[in-house]
Amino acid sequence: MSRELSKEVKPDLYPDVVAAGNLSTALAQALANPGSPLQPVSLINFLVFAQTERGSRFCQMYISAHERLFIFDFWSKGVGYGKGSTSSLHDAAQAIHFWLIEQPDLLAPLQPSTGYPFTRDCPYAIPIANGRFRAYYPGSYGEVAAMGEMIGEGDVNEVILMLVDHLPPNCGPASTAQRTT
Repeated sequence: MSRELSKEVKPDLYPDVVAAGNLSTALAQALANPGSPLQPVSLINFLVFAQTERGSRFCQMYISAHERLFIFDFWSKGVGYGKGSTSSLHDAAQAIHFWLIEQPDLLAPLQPSTGYPFTRDCPYAIPIANGRFRAYYPGSYGEVAAMGEMIGEGDVNEVILMLVDHLPPNCGPASTAQRTT
């Protein structure tokens, strides 16, 4: 199926969003379930959209036009760190809460430069479900054919250890400075 973003909420695919009135309210209700203080907003009106932010981090959420699928991404200081999708609004809300509240410094030591041009020499992790992640050797994130080989799978603490164990030699703290080499 196409992952075309929806310009309208289809009641047969998103009855929970229709019942809430819009995607921002539905996401706020899902975030309230674990007691999250986050409050999504709708900043655009040409797509079904919600944005949630905290400090320099934010997440955007859209819905698919042809299947029940919540599509979201993770940003910090204007740099996209990842994206995800799920048919469960609850699971999407948990991922957004985790990125914005529970692990605010999770990626700080893992990327030597967060400025352009971006490096691709560090391992990375992708959330899979239920608080579990997969760690990968360096590769092109987001392009399945170019993804690095999998290091392993585990909860957040296990995967952080995997990532740290596979950092390149002389990898220091992350920097927002632009790389010159």
